Amino acid sequence: MICPYYNNGYCNSPIAPKKDVTSRLCFSNFRKCQYFGEVIEVKELNLRQKVKSDCPYFLLKDQGGEYVPFCKVLNFRITESQAANCSLHWQSCPLRELAEVG
Repeated sequence: MICPYYNNGYCNSPIAPKKDVTSRLCFSNFRKCQYFGEVIEVKELNLRQKVKSDCPYFLLKDQGGEYVPFCKVLNFRITESQAANCSLHWQSCPLRELAEVG
């Protein structure tokens, strides 16, 4: 198996290489390469407290004591910091303005 970070002769590792990467290692046992970072999946963390927003496009889904903030304009889950901004600055949100124009 070829290293997933090796593409077109370049190393695209999230750990920036300081030396030239040799394709010999990239095409063989790339896990020994010092620039290979094993991908670790991290469970998304939901909000532990309710966030209130007066934005008509904000939705807070209850998932058994944890809350998932959701933007109806994006049709996507939003982050904790985006939810905080939506709570405080919803009147000046550019996404809300786009939704109301369209």
